[in-house]
Amino acid sequence: MSFTRRSFITSTLAAGAVVALPRFAAAAQTFHMSHIFNLEDPKHIAADQFAKKVAEQTGGEIIIKIHPLSQIAGLRDGVEGTRLGTIDMTLADTATLGSWAPELGLWSLPFVFRDYDQVLKVMQGPVEEWRVDVIKNKVGLVSIGHAVTAFRVIINTERPLTKAEDIVGLKMRVPEIPVYVSTFRALQSNPTPIPWGETYSALQTGTVEGVESDPIGLSLAKFTEVTKFASKTNHILLDAGLLVNSAKFGKLSKKNQEILTSLGNELVSQDLSKSSIVAQNKTWEEFGSKLQVNDVDVESFQQKLAPMVDEFAKTHKTQHIIKMINAT
Repeated sequence: MSFTRRSFITSTLAAGAVVALPRFAAAAQTFHMSHIFNLEDPKHIAADQFAKKVAEQTGGEIIIKIHPLSQIAGLRDGVEGTRLGTIDMTLADTATLGSWAPELGLWSLPFVFRDYDQVLKVMQGPVEEWRVDVIKNKVGLVSIGHAVTAFRVIINTERPLTKAEDIVGLKMRVPEIPVYVSTFRALQSNPTPIPWGETYSALQTGTVEGVESDPIGLSLAKFTEVTKFASKTNHILLDAGLLVNSAKFGKLSKKNQEILTSLGNELVSQDLSKSSIVAQNKTWEEFGSKLQVNDVDVESFQQKLAPMVDEFAKTHKTQHIIKMINAT
């Protein structure tokens, strides 16, 4: 992944995401940040606030230029570019990092986390230290902030999903990501990987009968217009990490490293997590006026998926990590 100085300037001006360089800063270090989100997304807003505060607190020594909407890289390419140094920073979820460190895939295993309270506690303890260490030593990036952004839920056209048996045979649109396909195959549904943009019409025609994602994503895609039931499965966790090229971070002064780390913790790990949880819960509540909503018997799903989770933990030697999560 590479791009020219001209492409930097063009994409940045198009997004209006340049943090102005204070006049008193004679020589600034510029960090180019890539992400896939639109300008209204809470993750972009958090990144923009981060960039502004970095400029302020470093006295203009560090300027962050944000390239949203996959302008210079998609999700995976953004991580790869940041590893190689053609990009300086990126926002990416832990599951994507599993391409370089497969053990990180446990973050997207089904029903590993109970609820938001548990996740926030986990992110303050030894499991988070393990994640940061794996990202540093195996992915080759510095993690300066991680936010929990959502749990995924299911909406469908056919019936309430109150227990695992209810999903058997349901034609489910899932992302073309192995853990998602494996999860719904293990539940004996009929997982169908189709593009997100084709899902609305697929629900209309019956090509698929259900779709899973975070509440906000489902709402923005207007899938509530063509479905009848919403089940609060909370089956897979979504997160967002603010990741920096190791070499570039290492060249910063200790003071500026501490500023970036402190702001990453404040604006991403804390503020973005809180705002995301509030927004997702509000959207779920709004589903009640459009769809028939229900909670689920989580244990029935966990029992059916336990062999899959156990096999992953055994293969990637993460039994101790899952044990710590369960104990939190």
